[in-house]
Amino acid sequence: MSLGPHGAAPATAVREPGIRRTVWRRSRDFLEYGRGALWLLPSVAGVVALFIGWVLSSIDVGDTGPLGWVVFDGTPDDARTLLTVIATAMIGVIATVFGLAVVALQLSSTQFSPRLVRNFLRDGVTQWVLAVFVGTFAYAAAGLYTVGVGAGGRIERFPRLAVSGAILLLFVSVAAIIAFADHLAHSLQIDSILAVSTRATLRAVATRREGTEERPPVAPDDAVPVPAARSGYLQTLTPGHLLRYVAERGITVALVPRFGDYVVAGTPVAMYTAVSDPAQQERAIGTGAEEWIVKGTPFPLLHRRLECFLGASGHR
Repeated sequence: MSLGPHGAAPATAVREPGIRRTVWRRSRDFLEYGRGALWLLPSVAGVVALFIGWVLSSIDVGDTGPLGWVVFDGTPDDARTLLTVIATAMIGVIATVFGLAVVALQLSSTQFSPRLVRNFLRDGVTQWVLAVFVGTFAYAAAGLYTVGVGAGGRIERFPRLAVSGAILLLFVSVAAIIAFADHLAHSLQIDSILAVSTRATLRAVATRREGTEERPPVAPDDAVPVPAARSGYLQTLTPGHLLRYVAERGITVALVPRFGDYVVAGTPVAMYTAVSDPAQQERAIGTGAEEWIVKGTPFPLLHRRLECFLGASGHR
């Protein structure tokens, strides 16, 4: 890819302020990171569960009200015991279920490809199941601060509707366990693995930008190499950080690696036809420890499919 007066992208195409481009890039990077972060959705679910528990705790439902048939019919001690059991059980369920999932994932990644760990982290079912478990635990644990206690002592009145909500979440968690076990058993099959990779590859190819008939300029002998600031996979490229800079100085920039390639700190990541500021390149090129599936760049996906084929045939 080339940028500059003789490149494929005109420098006049960028009019946004630098701050807006930076914020957009950081937001995009965070969203891409959040898709593979197991803690993000469960953390949100925990906060939402606390808010729902606070709302239900403020609703006083009597035995003769319209919701009297769904409220918990027991003593404060019974309610506290129930919440304690639910909170304790959720900790054990989270440790057991995901412990078994990691073992199964390790065996599958050894057989096919270690890149399957990325599929596990970015899997929506896995994140939602963990969010249900964390939300149930947070809901039940927070209820122990309000059910049966108040003003430094024990009280007889307690939010019965909120306790009923904990029972509902318990049944939802049981359903989530069954759904997760079924999903895990199917997702570790080679057919499902290749189907997920195929869909992602087709989406990346469909969003690929149109090429240009113009051949990229050949780097002259006096081209200045720009070393990579840190090691990692080439994840993102934001040309807006470079277009105006190279246009003002009449510089042509050539990107050396492709998206998904691993670059080592100190090796050339770009070539300049004139002396320039390496900080501009650092702002435009993003590297990281993982391969990102960027729109229009199917190379990481093709690498993953190749590893699966080699692993399944025993030649990796």
